[in-house]
Formats: sequence, structure tokens, C-alpha cells
Amino acid sequence: MADSSLHVVTANVDKATRGAKMRAAIDLPARGADVVAYQEVERLRHVKAVAALSGFDAYLPAGRKRSWKNACPIVWRDHLTRLDAGWVLIGKGVRLIQPNRVATWVLLRDDDPARTTYAVVSAHTVSGIWKRALRKIAAWAGRTRRQESDRELAAIAALAQQLRSRADVVIVMGDLNRPERISPALIGCDQIIYASAPTHGRHWFDLIGLIGATGSGAHRIATPSDHDALAATVTPTSSSKPPTRKQEEPVSVAPPSPPFIAARHHGGHQTPRAIVMHGTVSPCDRGRARSIAAWWHGSGSPVTSAHYIVDPYQIVQCVGDHTVAYHCGYNDG
Repeated sequence: MADSSLHVVTANVDKATRGAKMRAAIDLPARGADVVAYQEVERLRHVKAVAALSGFDAYLPAGRKRSWKNACPIVWRDHLTRLDAGWVLIGKGVRLIQPNRVATWVLLRDDDPARTTYAVVSAHTVSGIWKRALRKIAAWAGRTRRQESDRELAAIAALAQQLRSRADVVIVMGDLNRPERISPALIGCDQIIYASAPTHGRHWFDLIGLIGATGSGAHRIATPSDHDALAATVTPTSSSKPPTRKQEEPVSVAPPSPPFIAARHHGGHQTPRAIVMHGTVSPCDRGRARSIAAWWHGSGSPVTSAHYIVDPYQIVQCVGDHTVAYHCGYNDG
């Protein structure tokens, strides 16, 4: 594969899978992939299996108690560096009928010579719009499931356009539960890639949408899930690159990013407006920042986090700049 291309996969795991079938539904799509967007990762066993994938870093938005946020995790190989990440609630669920629907996103920079930045979105929208008995739900104020689906696709389109201002390429992947092929404009993209045949029975649920890139080699990957995974090669277009600098122009060099140890607990998207400084009430010595970050990352972490931890020798980032941190405990603001 050319240095400027990525092999990407979208895979619905199916929350009913267990044991060897569950592991295969997660492992098979990751073989040979640079980036995988998963959906329907709603059980703790699935979350743990995604987090344990060898050779990948992962973005899992929340811990055990709020597992619905983990429904659409994204994983990537180590030649890609995470710059930021977050999630957006695109559809409010109905108790015992539909879960909350989320779109998860990560901003990645490739180590290729062009230093291409990719914004990757994983989404899973409302199901059942093709079933006559489920077309209208009173809890949705009389909206049909297709109307709810349209609202959720519009939220994905808005997210894709927001991310376009921060990345060379935007990749929207997911199980959008539409039985028909849809227009790229519905999810804010320039192109949509489908497999040569439906990935779920007669339905074209799974897709890959692109901005600033072209897709090729689309194919299905058979897994024990009720969906086939969808894979493709994504190549940035020349127009997605910033103009090349003349050799005599001064070139600004960004400082290296601090190490990133993801905190287990944090909120959704935010626009930073201020800097708040807190003390950790711990000795200010070498390695303290990394040890606190590792504590927040672990399974025994309190519901607490901060964007950065600083000791006299090192800075460690724990939460993306555009994501809410729980410096005073859980909050949605």
C-alpha cells in the first residue's frame, strides 16, 4: 500500500455475540487494517476485547457504568498519532426499545511524509425503519423511525463538516441502518463507498463516507456478526493537501506532543474557553505525572480526570483539548 493511503474497515460486532464468535467478530476486521470503526460494542465483554486488540491504540469514550458511550469505538495502528477525540449524542434513546445513539470521532496524524491528518467517525443510527410494525414510536413525539434516522444523519453531517476544518481527510464509517443506498450529502460527505452487495441481508446498512479522499477496493469481510464488515483503501486527493511551501520560506516546527495516557472518565465535546489549574495533593517529583495518569487510566480509577498532568520533568495528556474533563467529578457541561 502506498504511504499516503489507509486501509479502513467498519464492523458491526452484534451485541449478542459471545466467546470465540465475539473475538472473531472483533479480530477478523482488524487483520491488515490501519483503522477500524466498530459499532454495537454495548457489552463490557466487547469493550474489553476491543481494548485488548494487539498492535492497536483505541478510543473508548467511557467506563463500565456508562457503557452505551462505548458503542462505537475506533482503533488505529501505531503509525497514526492521536491528536484529539470525542463523541456526540446524535439520537436520544427510548427505554427498552432503542439505546442512545452516538457518533465517536478521533483526529489522527499519519507518520507518512505528508503528515496527513485524518478525522475518523464511527456511528450507529436508529434501527428498524424498514419494519412496518416499528415505524412509529410515541416516545419520539410521533416521528417515524425514518424521520428520526434523518435527524441522526443530519447530526453526523454536521460533525463531519466541523471536523473538515481540522483535518485533511474525513472518514465517516458505520452501520446507518438504511436499507437503501443514500446520497453522500445526507452525511456531509463527497463520496460514499458500499460493497458490491449488501452487508446485511438485502440491506445496505454499512458504508464508508469520504471528504478530501477517494476510496477503492471496497470488499466485504465475513464475520460471525449478523453483518459483514466493509473494508476499503482510502487515498487523500491532491486538493486535500495544504499548498507546498517554497524552500526559501521559513517553516514553523510544532513542538512534540506530550505522551497521551487516556483517562477512563470524561465527558463529550467542548469548546475551550479558559484554563483552570488544580493541585493533585501529591509529591511534586519525577514520574508523578505519569503515575497519576496511569491511575486515572486503570480500572480502579475514580470518576476524575484532567486534560494535562505536570510534574517538574514531564507533561502527560489524559483528555483531548476539545473533550470535557471531570476535574470536579462527573459532569456533562
